[in-house]
Amino acid sequence: MIFFDFLIYNKSEVTLFHVERVILQTELENNKAFILMLTPYFIVGMYIVID
Repeated sequence: MIFFDFLIYNKSEVTLFHVERVILQTELENNKAFILMLTPYFIVGMYIVID
């Protein structure tokens, strides 16, 4: 489990959340990893490419 901080801008308020980053799937031949970011308000999934 990898932990990192994620900024969320809510109206005029800036809150720093401690977010869990979970690697769901890794494509080693393409150096890609699917990252699922979890916060109390939303779930964001994105692909990252490692050079």
